[in-house]
Amino acid sequence: MLSALLCALVAALLLVSPVSAQEPGVRFSMPAAGVTLAQVVVSAPWNGREWVLNAHRDGDEMAAWLDTAGLPPFTELRYVWSGVRADMSSFEMPPVTIEIADETCNWLRVEGEHVIVFVCDESPSAGRRALDVAELQLVALERDLGLTLPGRAMLVLSDHSSGMISGQAYARYGVMVVARDSCPCNGEYLYDVTIPHEVTHLALGKHVSRLPLWFREGLALWSAPVAMPEVEAAFSWGEMQYRAYSDIAGMWRWYAQAGGVTRYIDRRYGIRTVLDYLDAHSNASIEDALRAIAELNSAQIMQAWRVEAGLAEAATPAPARPVTARAEIRSKAIAWGVVAAHIAALAWLAWLRLRLRTRE
Repeated sequence: MLSALLCALVAALLLVSPVSAQEPGVRFSMPAAGVTLAQVVVSAPWNGREWVLNAHRDGDEMAAWLDTAGLPPFTELRYVWSGVRADMSSFEMPPVTIEIADETCNWLRVEGEHVIVFVCDESPSAGRRALDVAELQLVALERDLGLTLPGRAMLVLSDHSSGMISGQAYARYGVMVVARDSCPCNGEYLYDVTIPHEVTHLALGKHVSRLPLWFREGLALWSAPVAMPEVEAAFSWGEMQYRAYSDIAGMWRWYAQAGGVTRYIDRRYGIRTVLDYLDAHSNASIEDALRAIAELNSAQIMQAWRVEAGLAEAATPAPARPVTARAEIRSKAIAWGVVAAHIAALAWLAWLRLRLRTRE
């Protein structure tokens, strides 16, 4: 009874204090009275990632620190305290859920069925419009591609670009950050292209480790149509595995090719068929899926797209080089030389054995 009362008291006094954005992190603390050892297990419900933090005594508290520099704003975290009391009995607190705070802005929160939108210093209408766009995109992705989210996603409309061109999806944490002031486009582009694009990236989260960059970007582009320049010179297969461009013109050309190849796959074989294959085969890669469905690998798919787009001639196998008489004679001479060397070695060993027996 006493231990239960102590647990309730400690749980009631539990403190969690986010720190400022200049020093990103979260300090977890609990009263140290009567506690010998303590740890806090922090998890991200979106993907199940866990951090096990051993607490240290800090005055009259047991405290632990989680560095959140790599986490996007408004990431949802769940934590549980556990440990050992001075009488050697163990304890575990009820789980508590928090969001990583971002104190750099006055945020407006708008909630929907699948998405929560955070808007920096804006009217409710901006948040509502962003929410409607994101929700409609998720409905379309589930209907057309069978893609769903494991929980409610966070969409952050920020005025701080942090080096982003227009947006970034943190698929591991269910957060999309869209920087409104970093895109040289008008407001319609934000709602018609950027938000649907990042929502698609988030919906691909469970497959992200098995999909190449060009496929992910091409699908996100394909699902949020935007006028792209005509591809006049194609990137190689190797250059499509990373962002092989150095200027804006090259970027648009790279994205146009990624979108073109993805549309080609959908038209010929079906994007949903590829994703369904990955769902059914948890250890399969995109190459496994394409070979099973199209009997081609991704390099051959890309070459077929080039041919259809008029950017390359159909590949023909190079004719086998005829074996000249001189090369054939040289090959046979080498083979007979090896045989002769083996015979000589065997003869020498036999002679050596005979000499040893004669001396005995």
